[in-house]
Amino acid sequence: MGTEAGKNQQQQTAVIDRINARRVRPGSGGGSDRYQGARRANVRGWSGPRRFAFTAGFLGALLAVLAVSLSARPDHTTGQAVVLPWMTGGAPDQVASGPALATPPAATPTPGGSATSESSPTPSATTVSAAAVPTPAGSGSPVTPRAAAGATPRPASPTPPPFPAASPVAVQAEDPGNELHGALVGKCPTCEGGAKVIYLGGSNYLVVHTAVAVAGRWNVSVSYESAVSRPLKVGVNGASPRTFTVAGGGDWLTPKVFTFPVDLTAGPVSFRFYHETDQMPDLDKVFLSPA
Repeated sequence: MGTEAGKNQQQQTAVIDRINARRVRPGSGGGSDRYQGARRANVRGWSGPRRFAFTAGFLGALLAVLAVSLSARPDHTTGQAVVLPWMTGGAPDQVASGPALATPPAATPTPGGSATSESSPTPSATTVSAAAVPTPAGSGSPVTPRAAAGATPRPASPTPPPFPAASPVAVQAEDPGNELHGALVGKCPTCEGGAKVIYLGGSNYLVVHTAVAVAGRWNVSVSYESAVSRPLKVGVNGASPRTFTVAGGGDWLTPKVFTFPVDLTAGPVSFRFYHETDQMPDLDKVFLSPA
């Protein structure tokens, strides 16, 4: 039994030795072993400098493509190409010339000495604004633009109305708008309006209210009636009074008039007729006319 076991052990050992020898011997049919060896060789060759060189080359090519695509990118606001600063050496906001910056056509001289452009654009507006026409140097007045063809002329500015002319003003002494202080209104067949203010003088006086539209010198005519000459004072708009002595007409029914000039401002006017000590004539009307 011991001999048989030893033979079996030897046979097994020999088989294992042949298998091992076949695995390591080249050309023994171990395809899997050859594949694993080549793979390990490739992995060892890719690592290190080769991998770094490949990565650097790939990144350089990518940056070159980006630089070319960005060197002439259009501006979203104007539609023109923007020249990058590293391409021209200029400022970052430099914009390439587009249709709006094209050089105008050269002017062609004419026999008369004036120059005409090769092409003249047709204006689209029907009127020419005066603000768009420059004023020549040294000229005191702006140049009047010529209207374009088919333009509608602007209407002339309306002429302002003239200053209102001064019109005569008349007010009756007995008018309800006046102030009678102690005096009375009496009938008068020879007076305008059929009435007059009587019993004036002393503490009794009359204030006549009216108005004028234009400032300036006015003539004030006062219609009165008195049998004999009488004194009276007239104060205009509260100013110092003027003293007058009017002639009598021989009775109290003969109309008479006295006139004096006065400078007035436009607006309301008041006349105070009074005398502190003497009796005054009866008053009928106050008439104002421009001097």
